[in-house]
Amino acid sequence: MKIKTDFVTNSSSTCFVIISNDEFTLPKFIKAAGIKETSVFTDVFQMLFETFKEKMTPAREYFERYKDGGETFEEFITKAFSKNTVERIIEAEKFDKLVFFGDLASDNTELEGYFCTDSFIIESNDLYIDATEYEW
Repeated sequence: MKIKTDFVTNSSSTCFVIISNDEFTLPKFIKAAGIKETSVFTDVFQMLFETFKEKMTPAREYFERYKDGGETFEEFITKAFSKNTVERIIEAEKFDKLVFFGDLASDNTELEGYFCTDSFIIESNDLYIDATEYEW
């Protein structure tokens, strides 16, 4: 048996998918999240938006970077997301919507850590964000 005696971390991460009809913008994100401009949480969601923008990568590019050998795109996303989200991703690509993948990690900023320790979906007519799956 091995016992780790140095620093041990219990970090968490959550992968996400963003599907957007067109450019992913702050006003579209704030509206989809249901946040009013006068809300005390506007700054929090603006920082979350900026974190998403920094961490998101076009889905096919992400797949090419992190795929496991000869697996297909469908196999890759099936390992990471629920059946419903996989169907949404495939449908979105058929209609030329923008699809992005990324992850949030608890060992980065406090805000990112807060959001990655919970799961959530943000959805509107123009935008779908699924951050319900833990790790890739």
